[in-house]
Amino acid sequence: MQKSIIAFRYVETAIEIALMPAEAYAKEKSAAGRVATLGAFRCYRPKPHRIFLPAAYDSVLRGIYGRLDDTRSLVSSVEKIPGGTGSRAEMTLFDFAGVARIALQEIGADLGEYVAALEQKAIERKAVVFQVWLDLAQPRIGRAVEILRERGYFFGGTLPRWFDSDGLLMQKLLCPPNFEGIVLVSDSVKELLEFIKEDWRRTQA
Repeated sequence: MQKSIIAFRYVETAIEIALMPAEAYAKEKSAAGRVATLGAFRCYRPKPHRIFLPAAYDSVLRGIYGRLDDTRSLVSSVEKIPGGTGSRAEMTLFDFAGVARIALQEIGADLGEYVAALEQKAIERKAVVFQVWLDLAQPRIGRAVEILRERGYFFGGTLPRWFDSDGLLMQKLLCPPNFEGIVLVSDSVKELLEFIKEDWRRTQA
């Protein structure tokens, strides 16, 4: 599959760490631990637009976007979150996989507490993998990333056109990351994994 990504000129943009349980591959007996998935993108209908880059991920995101075949205006995210504003998100739970996906629609001053409450609900349903999907078109995304990193979330990658604008994947694990079980082909995605591993170490410290 990864060789097909290269052959058809897709670009690897994200890695979802420990997404699927080994039980999902019991028939093939191909997984000793939780399995990561690779996100890849190719543009078929161009849509140039502006996105905001969080300071912590400015360099890695510019590197990914430099390989895409679609135009973006890249702007550093420096906008503060106004006091008194509320966050809004939609959470989807995948009980079999133990995964909680949180699509963040509004970034408010209560973001840390808001996400903590969602996490608690997910933990009660035995979730061990948490993903937050943010919209890179939101100018205050930089501060949102700082808050999530303080809560143990780390970089996953970019998801072009996820919200029609682009998405940013942040992830948090209550299980081993199983980095050693991730097998990758291209040098660029190997570099991406090394960045993710280092960001995971930093955010767990």
